[in-house]
Amino acid sequence: MTYAERLEVIRKWLPTLVVIGSIGSVGYIQAIGDGFWYWFQDRIGVTELNRLATQNEKDIRRLQLPIDIFEVSPLSRPTEGFCVATEPCSINVRVRRVESAMACRIVPGSVNYFYRNPRNNEVYDAEVLSGRPRDVGTRYINLGFTFSTPGDLIPNAELCVRPKYVNCPGMSESSGPIDPDEECFELDVLTDAQAATRRGN
Repeated sequence: MTYAERLEVIRKWLPTLVVIGSIGSVGYIQAIGDGFWYWFQDRIGVTELNRLATQNEKDIRRLQLPIDIFEVSPLSRPTEGFCVATEPCSINVRVRRVESAMACRIVPGSVNYFYRNPRNNEVYDAEVLSGRPRDVGTRYINLGFTFSTPGDLIPNAELCVRPKYVNCPGMSESSGPIDPDEECFELDVLTDAQAATRRGN
């Protein structure tokens, strides 16, 4: 950095140094300016080190965040074995928590349920008519829900679950919620006629 650039920094951060201009020779001014500049660099160095330390701490915490928090079993299924398009469908969602993420807690009201059409990858809201999510252990349990069923999913679809979590390993008190990738499972979606046949009516 040139001498002129150094003086510009000094003028910006310590305006009172311009008074030195009346003290004596340019060489004396430059010597003082050089001394202040090295002091200033040291101060900037300390600040930068503190910033890097804070950033490193955040990066380390981020690496500790669990990638997988919960698992939904492919054995999850409608209680009747299928859903009927446009009709409410009772479904047992078989879910467990990954052991390394047991400390995580679901954010109330944050769970997103949706259907995905595997033929065109379009998604549809799954309205929860009954049932609620909750924190679970490392063994699979069935959580019972009743969902709305859109009419555009015949003959099959995926039901996907995506909650948000706090209090996970690697999170601080100021961290916002994290939402892992959705977990999905397949289910059959039938027409009224197909359902009647399946039921043997």
